[in-house]
Amino acid sequence: MKKLAGLFAAGALALTMLGGMAFAGDDYHTSYTDRDGTKWYASPGFDRGFRDGGHSGHVDAEHGFRFRASDHGQFRGGTDGWNGNGAKDAYRESYRAGYLKGYREAYDETMRSLGYHKVN
Repeated sequence: MKKLAGLFAAGALALTMLGGMAFAGDDYHTSYTDRDGTKWYASPGFDRGFRDGGHSGHVDAEHGFRFRASDHGQFRGGTDGWNGNGAKDAYRESYRAGYLKGYREAYDETMRSLGYHKVN
């Protein structure tokens, strides 16, 4: 019985350590990358915002627009994809965080691919 309890404790410690490492790759601790290289996010709002922001950032950079993430209606509304479950304000906050992150990454990457260098 003691051996079983010791194994359980060791397993719980290992899972705790692995769980902490899963989010280590992201500055804001909101995402992790699985073994296949797929990126996953901690909340549906952040995930949806990240995808929407990435699309907008790419399009804006491709058309030569200035960085303007907060000017988009999707960012201002912050509820695209909200299904009515859970707190709307919490969803909006995570959506906007994801939107900004996705927009910045896509905008910067697209500008670099077009030969522009970041000024600031």
